[in-house]
Formats: sequence, C-alpha cells, structure tokens
Amino acid sequence: GDDVVKGYFREVGAIQALISHLQSRQDSVLNSALGALRNLSYGVELNKRVIASGWGLSNLMQLLLRTQLPELREQATGVLWNVSSSEYLKRGFLDICIDDLVRSSVIPLANWDTESVPLSAMNPIVPSHVKWNAELKNSTGVLRNVTSFGKECRRRMRSCVGLVDSVLYIICSALGREDLDNQIVENCICILRNLSYRMESEVDLREGADDRQIRWDTPEPAFNTAYLPPDDTNQPRKWYKSFCISFKKKSRRRTKSDTFKSPDRNQTNLEGNEVMNLPEKVSGNTYDHLSKGVTLLWQPEIVDMYILLLKECSNRESIEATLGAILNLTACNWKWASYIRTAMRNKKGLPLIVKVITTIDNDLIE
Repeated sequence: GDDVVKGYFREVGAIQALISHLQSRQDSVLNSALGALRNLSYGVELNKRVIASGWGLSNLMQLLLRTQLPELREQATGVLWNVSSSEYLKRGFLDICIDDLVRSSVIPLANWDTESVPLSAMNPIVPSHVKWNAELKNSTGVLRNVTSFGKECRRRMRSCVGLVDSVLYIICSALGREDLDNQIVENCICILRNLSYRMESEVDLREGADDRQIRWDTPEPAFNTAYLPPDDTNQPRKWYKSFCISFKKKSRRRTKSDTFKSPDRNQTNLEGNEVMNLPEKVSGNTYDHLSKGVTLLWQPEIVDMYILLLKECSNRESIEATLGAILNLTACNWKWASYIRTAMRNKKGLPLIVKVITTIDNDLIE
C-alpha cells in the first residue's frame, strides 16, 4: 500500500535528502522536493515526525519568507498543514511557525490591515479583497490544527498579532459574497471555536483590564423557555447556560403553539427588579470603535456574524463549530458572556439555534 511505500522512503533517508533540497535556489527543484514531502507527510505519523526533527519546519518557514511564487507557497503550506495534524508536533509549530505564518501568509492573503475593523466587513458595501486560494486554505488549516492543542497553545495564539483580526475579517468578508461552505471559512470558524474555549479562565485579566474584561456577578438574565420542545415527561426542557446542548431524541418542529417573547432591544429583565443594559455600541450596531485582537472574541457584535453563519451556511463542520463557539462564549460567568447571551436573545438567536437542532441530524449536536 501507499503507507508501506512512504515508510520505505523514510527508512532509506529520502525525507532528510528532500529537506536538504529546500535550500536550493532553483524553483523546479524546490517544487519537486515540496511535492514529494507533501505526499510523504500525508497520513503517516512517523514521516511527519522525521520532517519536524530534521529541521523541516524551519526550512519550510524560511522558504515561505523568501519566495513569493504561488506554486511554491501552496506546496510549502500544504506540507505544514499535513505535519501540523500530529499532536506530538504541535508545540514545535507554536514555537517555530505560527507567528511567521500569520504575518507572511494569513494577513496578506486576508488583506487585513491594522486600520480596518474586522466585523465591519459584514457590511456589503465594504469592499472585500480576500484572496481565496489554496495557500490561505492550507495556512488556516495549520492554525486550526494548532489551536486545538491545549491551554498554553490557546493563550499564546490569542496573543499572536493579527491572528484573531484576520480570521474574523475572512469570515465576515465571505458573508453574502462567497461560498460559505468552502474549506477556508470552515477552518476560520473552527479557529474561533478553539480560541473561544475557556476564555474566562485563560485570558489574563490582571493586566490592562478594562470595562470589557471585569467579571460581572449580577444574576443571570431571565428568559422564556416555553418554546423549547417538551421531553418525555411532557414538561418543558431546562435550558442551561450553554446554547449548544444535546437532545437524546429527535425534537419536533416548532409549532404555532410554541411561543417566544423577545425582550426589549436595549435591556433584559433580571431575576428580581434589576435590569441589565447593553452597552450603547451593542444596541447601536456600530463597529468603528471596537477593540482589536483577542478582545474581539467576546464583543456582543460578534453575535451578528454567528447568526448569519447559522442562517446561510450548510457545511456541517462549520455549523458545528459555530454552535461550539456560541457555547464557549455563553457558558461563562463574566460580564461579557452575559452581554452575549442578551444579544443572542435580542437578535432572535435562540429560535434559530432550536431550528438548527431540529433540522439537522442529532449526531451533529453533542
């Protein structure tokens, strides 16, 4: 089989020889060496480890930094995507590849610059210049793989300059313009899902904490659960803090008898007589003064993007990642998780999630 042949190439030292040819100045040699490494790294764990241990990651990144030929960049990022799927090697990617990959590949292809606001790209009158090519698919695939590694990895990647901004910009640029079911969008949504995981406990709030980052101990806003399908006891289902929940049995479709009363746009009733007011920028739907970087992950305006994705996307992986990101953002006790929960209700996000759950196979929702 193919794996046997790939193993033979490894045993005779062909991988190390191919890596040495990455220093060549001849494009034809580079293209052949990269193509062979891409084939050998696909699906064979030991080959991935040999590439990484033989200075392959460093050589691939040096090649990316010195060449602008699309064919070579596509091949090089393709090798990186294959190798990054190894759990054993993801820490090496974090130390060697990620910063340069974001700076030299993802940001230029997304055409994001420090003066632009990623979420404003949802506006159809804002021109989009994202380059939807194979290199961007491969590079975002690497980021997707590495963000799933663990807590320390998520922390470091959240602080990577331009990563969150460019990924959000790519997704927002696709809304209403591109095929939302493509691999690039799927990769980007999965990156956001991974980076949103356990933010409350992992984001450093001690330094530079501002109004967006202060924990909020006000009781959870109340909301109507009458529209949820009843369970076997004919009682309404309990709605926990997370939006993405698992229904063990197939839920029935919503009927006219299922009611949902939307709260006022700018405020939501709390338990007792307290009222939580959303920030003015949330109710005003303006994006020009938002923070950048990691703080964009928990801005209530991001709800607009996730709702549009649930409405327009049919890619199962993307839908699952979108629901997972919503779960991660709302299953927290800090202030901005409460703002996001309120924004979801104000924008009729809950009925949409129920519709997704009731119209898609249950094995998607876990």
